[in-house]
Amino acid sequence: MTAGTYVHASKLTVDQACEAWLASKHSLKASTLLGHRSKLAALRDELGHVEVQKLSKAHLDELVGQLRRGEVQGAAKGLVAQLLTARRGHLGHATTCCIW
Repeated sequence: MTAGTYVHASKLTVDQACEAWLASKHSLKASTLLGHRSKLAALRDELGHVEVQKLSKAHLDELVGQLRRGEVQGAAKGLVAQLLTARRGHLGHATTCCIW
């Protein structure tokens, strides 16, 4: 509780929040949605299991450091999945098969 604002307890994880956000983007082109998935890949891979209400600045600082040092491959893995899906020739169906 901060500044008198009550927030209901939630077990929602970072991964679930990302997926809900992506699912809410109804009018995006498939390529834009794939781009969002790719950009979120490292976050979801490294911190997806963390409950949003327990996510801290330290979690994010560590992830940024890992990304800068090249220790996290999430974004690269997401890009590979995009390329493989695009090669299948059905970019419009890519959003349903790219799960990392």
